[in-house]
Amino acid sequence: MKTSLSLSLALLLFGSSGLFAQQPKSPNELEGCLRRSGSQYVLIDRDGTMQEVSHSKLLKNLVGHEVKLTGTQSIRTIDTTPPGAASSAVERPYFRVESAQDIKPSCEGYAPLK
Repeated sequence: MKTSLSLSLALLLFGSSGLFAQQPKSPNELEGCLRRSGSQYVLIDRDGTMQEVSHSKLLKNLVGHEVKLTGTQSIRTIDTTPPGAASSAVERPYFRVESAQDIKPSCEGYAPLK
């Protein structure tokens, strides 16, 4: 009995550690032009690719600037359930900002926000 309990516990721990190893939380960096789209902050790179970034007090005075952001990629789940209907949600990727560096006080050379 003790052997099967120990084996089950070991398998559970091994399986859990494998799951966490597949989802690294290492910080990374993004560079681009910081803009606002409604209530959201977005970063646009030179190719025009847009990345939603977390709403952070660090970003307030950097809108319209070329910036370097350090942080982690994450997923935001948004409830889209209409009243009286079946439950539904969407997942949207975003970049969780941990630090921000002002590179240039303008976004010269970047495409305008559509």
